[in-house]
Amino acid sequence: MDQSVVVDPDGSQRGTPAQLRCWWLLPDGSNTPRTSNDTGGRPKVARRPKCISHRHEQQVTAPPPATLASNEAPGGSSSSFSDRPVRSHHRRRSSGSTGQTLSEQRAGTSLKIDPRKATRPSTLTPIPGTPYSGMSLSRSPSPIPGGGWSSPGLNANSGGRLSPGGITGGPVAWESAKMRNSSANGYPSFSTQNQGFFTRHMRRISSSLPRFSSQPADGFEIKDKPSRSNWASQNIPLVSRIRAIFARMGRKLKIQLLVVLIILLAIIVFYNSPLVYYWRRSSWGGGGQRFLIVLAANVGGGVMEWKGAREWAIERDSVRNKRKYATRWGYDLEIVDMSTKKRYAHEWRESWEKVDFIRTSLRKYPKAEWVWWLDLNTYIMEPSYSLQSHIFNQLGEKAYRDINEYNPLNISHPLTDPYLDATALSAVGDGNPNSINIVLSQDCAGFNLGSFFVRRGAWTDQILDIWWDPIAYEQKHMQWEHKEQDALEQMYESQPWVRQHTGFLPQRMINSFPPAACGDGTGANHTRYHYHEEDRDFLVNMAGCEWGRDCWGEMYHYREFSYWLNRNPWERFKEDFVAVIWFHLTGQRIPATFVLIIGTHAYATLQTPKSYDNTYPRSFKDNIEKDQTIDLARKQRAIRAEAASQNGFETLGFYAAAVVAANHARLPVDLLNHATLAYVASRLLYTLSYVQFKPTPANSVLRSSVWWVGIGVTSYLWIKAGQVIM
Repeated sequence: MDQSVVVDPDGSQRGTPAQLRCWWLLPDGSNTPRTSNDTGGRPKVARRPKCISHRHEQQVTAPPPATLASNEAPGGSSSSFSDRPVRSHHRRRSSGSTGQTLSEQRAGTSLKIDPRKATRPSTLTPIPGTPYSGMSLSRSPSPIPGGGWSSPGLNANSGGRLSPGGITGGPVAWESAKMRNSSANGYPSFSTQNQGFFTRHMRRISSSLPRFSSQPADGFEIKDKPSRSNWASQNIPLVSRIRAIFARMGRKLKIQLLVVLIILLAIIVFYNSPLVYYWRRSSWGGGGQRFLIVLAANVGGGVMEWKGAREWAIERDSVRNKRKYATRWGYDLEIVDMSTKKRYAHEWRESWEKVDFIRTSLRKYPKAEWVWWLDLNTYIMEPSYSLQSHIFNQLGEKAYRDINEYNPLNISHPLTDPYLDATALSAVGDGNPNSINIVLSQDCAGFNLGSFFVRRGAWTDQILDIWWDPIAYEQKHMQWEHKEQDALEQMYESQPWVRQHTGFLPQRMINSFPPAACGDGTGANHTRYHYHEEDRDFLVNMAGCEWGRDCWGEMYHYREFSYWLNRNPWERFKEDFVAVIWFHLTGQRIPATFVLIIGTHAYATLQTPKSYDNTYPRSFKDNIEKDQTIDLARKQRAIRAEAASQNGFETLGFYAAAVVAANHARLPVDLLNHATLAYVASRLLYTLSYVQFKPTPANSVLRSSVWWVGIGVTSYLWIKAGQVIM
């Protein structure tokens, strides 16, 4: 007799194993019960399983009843429909079982299922010999329709995955069974677990994607909490997320990212370590070891006068400028002390010492080919220019030998003596740039040796010996106003062999002047001598600043201007964008700090508006403590805000005076920017940690540390300003 049962539309099994039974559907539409004989060998025709349950919304007509394996059978119930034997559960059955043997089930004895009896409470028969009564199978109401014990693997909602029927809302179409039935042979198909490279990786990607929680079909729904999210990835730690991202990447992409990371790391290490210095020193990296910079310093004070604070500041800035430039391009730097040659003071040739220092430096640095002499009052404006690219790679094009192109001394050139050879009679010598052994420039008064180059060689040794010979300065030191410069001019004018190896560069290429030097008194900028920012001149020489001019003022001006011209993108962003907010003036960060402090007081007032009495503003803190209408958390926060505001007013004067002193001492702009920004940041962090954090011992240590950072920055400004002013 046909029996009405309920089948799940999604095809999932629900209820206990005793409430289900399965049969095989044959291709012709008939069915056959599933017995233990089915596990012994594979059938010759394609079949598909079908299971029915006593619980669901759709009424169907069941096929003839089939027999189920008895409790003693080795193959227990399972949710798998494969042809292989299933594992037994070894579960103790109650005494209410049918007690049929395996032979009786094979003989065709059927097990009848009454769907109305499933919801009735029943009891388990007590074990013989025990005094207790039977245990009831009734239980508390379950969210599963029809009740019953939950069985993992048999319930529709067990596990985190949803069946296709649960998402689409309709029955499951057994596509795999249809394909097997439509195949030519009647044997079950066989599929491997790993279906190729692409399928394995797609399975890994799809398994790591977040799962959506769809509407359950059982009549109840899980309400989302406001602070939670349905995305499972939000509950995963950051490290696990990163590892999951890398796990989903292919091997080729991982290798590419690794190569890019190695390249970026190598670039960072290269440009932030001594590697770039040694690279540019090598012959294949630029040949920086061929150049030596000799800087004239005055460490202990000169012969004529001793240095003051401003002279020390000039020397500090000049030495720092040359050292950075030499380090950047791999050059050697020799800082010589002009005051150590006091044995020449009685001979009045203190400035002549540069000749002796050049000879000594050539012996000290045997690999140096070119020696660049620089006076102390010089400043390299464009550190991005290397000597190779700026001068020596095109020396023949940039240097001129015919002094008639610019001849302020009116030297007759070339010589016309009949006993001279063709090279000496030529205005450009032999025309070979490799024969140039000394490179200098001319100002409005003639040769200028504040910045010039000398090449190593026999010719250089000869001219340095003659130049340093006592005969020259003993005979002419009272007539030559510019001392060693006048001596070189005399040799150039009278000695043909000196002219053949001398080259001149335009003055602004290696030796620009400020407007006060070589000026006509009007302050006008002469394009031949004076520095011009649009042309980005390489070097500025404050020549003659000690004669009625402010050497420190000129050095400070060009130092700051060089910094402004050569800012990197980050510095331009800070000073051209961020500084607009701060009005681009260092001193105006004092009002910004004041606004931060007064803002904290305003915050405390807004937290407790009824406690503020404008008649007695000093009693504001006491009024907050006495007010019982304010909740404790807000009261404590307002008290801490008022305390932070008072602390800020206590230190504001110390900081403001330090900024004024630093501006008066003309400290570097970048130093002032970094120091004041650090103080403002420390005050901001101090206020946040004081007001928002709970007053715990750990937070108090953090707050005190931040406060000491602000005091340390302010003290540093005082010290740096005092070193310049005192």
